[in-house]
Amino acid sequence: MDPEITVAHVGKSMTVVAVHGELDLHSADELRGALGSNGRRLILDLVGTTFIDSTALGIIAGAARGSDVSVVATDPRVVRIFQLTGLDRSVTVERSLAEALARRFLPA
Repeated sequence: MDPEITVAHVGKSMTVVAVHGELDLHSADELRGALGSNGRRLILDLVGTTFIDSTALGIIAGAARGSDVSVVATDPRVVRIFQLTGLDRSVTVERSLAEALARRFLPA
């Protein structure tokens, strides 16, 4: 089943990409296109994501090389994938979209 991927631009330099469904080889081009439309700052909302394979993780890692990337994930299995692969060192994993947006817009 194809995932539903939506892209929203917030301000001049932030993009929020929300995914509902499975991220795998079949959806790689759609995910790559969505992440390629980002600004300097990207929030990838994976709250509705049920599965992530290595292809999707590679695309996310590639996006993290050129942008400031945060991932929103509440499913412990999804969070664990980022921990096991070490991607949590390249991207910030947040518990909610509100938390991710606040961290990006509020000064430290």
